[in-house]
Amino acid sequence: MEKFYLGISLGFNASACVMSSERGLLAAVSEERINGEKNTKKVPYRAAIKCIELAGTKQIDGIAISHYEEISEDYFKRYGNLKDDISWRKHLIYFLRANDIRITDDAIARVNHHEAHALSTFAFYDNSERYYTITSDGFGDGYSAQIKLGDKLVSTVPLKNSIALVYQFVTGALGYKEHQHEGKITGLAAFGEPKYLSNFE
Repeated sequence: MEKFYLGISLGFNASACVMSSERGLLAAVSEERINGEKNTKKVPYRAAIKCIELAGTKQIDGIAISHYEEISEDYFKRYGNLKDDISWRKHLIYFLRANDIRITDDAIARVNHHEAHALSTFAFYDNSERYYTITSDGFGDGYSAQIKLGDKLVSTVPLKNSIALVYQFVTGALGYKEHQHEGKITGLAAFGEPKYLSNFE
């Protein structure tokens, strides 16, 4: 029997879901495409239901969920309509069951932020060989980057040394919205002159 897996990403600019099975990727939907809120932080409930619908199933055999920090009930209260005094895991299970989705109580696994980035590359490699995965992000689970050889952690870059955070803060210092307008700064950089380079150094 075919097994179906739901991936959930929470965060500043990646609130989205994917559905997969042994057939491969079946659907991918960003919550912002449904609610119209750019870079929405909302828990992607509607994206999950749309992915499940597109996959043509009413069954979830496993959920992998990731965020840039530890997932909490406070996050689900702020961005996910959690009102009862229950765990975010139970809340998510109840939501899916309320939408007639079959899922077991222990189906949810929280995935480290950088691991989630690295796992997205696995479909492109021969898993019989060990290879390096390198992830670099503004921040995630206390790090800015990590290098692994197979399952072995080789090196990490601590959050305080994040080059991406410098990029984020420059976006804010120039009067643009952080976590939204970094792409505009990239585009404008081609027209700039490096007159403040010494200040950065």
